[in-house]
Amino acid sequence: MITACAGVFIDLSKAFDTIDHTVLLTKVQHYGIRGITLDWFKNYLTNRIQFVSIEHVSSTHTVSRVGVKHLSGRV
Repeated sequence: MITACAGVFIDLSKAFDTIDHTVLLTKVQHYGIRGITLDWFKNYLTNRIQFVSIEHVSSTHTVSRVGVKHLSGRV
């Protein structure tokens, strides 16, 4: 018996910097993304909070409706 396993790894870091989340979700649905995978995209993009913190001083928190979260430097 032959068993196979495949993986797909996607780097979204630059591709979606300025895309509206609603537009992105519509596109992934259009291209056939459904079920658990679509739910993952929705969960990842919905109610994203962003703020800036410098030396223990933080800006106000705002909901991000555009772009995809990046982690760089300190978290």
